[in-house]
Order: sequence, then C-alpha cells, then structure tokens
Amino acid sequence: LPVGRGLSSLLSQVCEHVYNASPEISNEMLGRRELTSQAAKARRELLTAMVEHHDLEWLGMKGFGPEKAMYAALLRHPRIHRDIGDGTFGYHQPSRGSMNTTWGTMTQMVDRATRDRLPLGTLYATLMAPPIGLKEGPIPVLLTALLLQRVDDVAIYQEGTYQPAITAELLE
Repeated sequence: LPVGRGLSSLLSQVCEHVYNASPEISNEMLGRRELTSQAAKARRELLTAMVEHHDLEWLGMKGFGPEKAMYAALLRHPRIHRDIGDGTFGYHQPSRGSMNTTWGTMTQMVDRATRDRLPLGTLYATLMAPPIGLKEGPIPVLLTALLLQRVDDVAIYQEGTYQPAITAELLE
C-alpha cells in the first residue's frame, strides 16, 4: 500500500473507534463545520416548518428544496417525525438508524436538568465531542424535535426569562 493510503486507512479506523456513536447523516449541507448561507437559510426554513406544521406529513413542505432534503435526512429517515397512527404526525424517539445514541444523550441531559438549567453550550459540546462527534449543523434540528416532543414537561429560558412557547423566533 502507498504510504498515504495506509495512513488514511489508519486514520479512518481511529475515527471509527473514537466516534463510534456518530450518527449517519446523509445530507452534506449539514455535515460541514460551518453552514453555507444557503444551508443556514434552509435550516431556518426547516426549523420554522417544524414548529408551525409539526402535525403534517413532510411538515407541509412542497417541492424538493434543500430544507426538505435536510428533513428527509434528519427526521424522516430515522423516523423521528412520523405518523402516530391516525394521520397526525409528531416527533418521537428514532425507531431506526444510527440516531439512537444521540437522541438518548439529549434525553438524558434534559432529564437531568430538573434541578439546574442546562445551558445550550453544554448540550452542544457534549454532542460534538466523542463518541458522538456531531457537527454543529444538525444539532438545532434534533434539539428542536426533542423539545417539541417534550413540550409538556420541558421549560425553556432565554437569558433568564421563561419562554412559554417554542416559536420560530425563539429558535432563531
């Protein structure tokens, strides 16, 4: 084997070991360290649809834009957003795919925050560190899905002020 190829293979093996709970996210726009302006806009549109049309299939999105591709990769494929049996859609723990550890980690952190507030930075740092290793792009979408699933038992504070509802403006 050429030296470069052997090193690349070794590095891949190390990363697979260190980030063994990293979910597969099949959307290259979200897999970057920093989002492009187009990806940031698409994510904002997805977050808005998540809040405003959570009960609709495909969150009511039409066409084949980048926000719909993000939805498919993060919420539809792992079945986080799915029909609950009566034609109404909602957010749930993933029922397939590699997102279970990420979802479980977020759930545990939210559950432990019964006495103390959970700063957003702490959650981000945990999800970005080994063994999960998420990039920043998908975290707001996954966190929003979890918060909307748990809307009846999780309180959100922004700069010390209680926020009674999750809105697109709050997510921004």
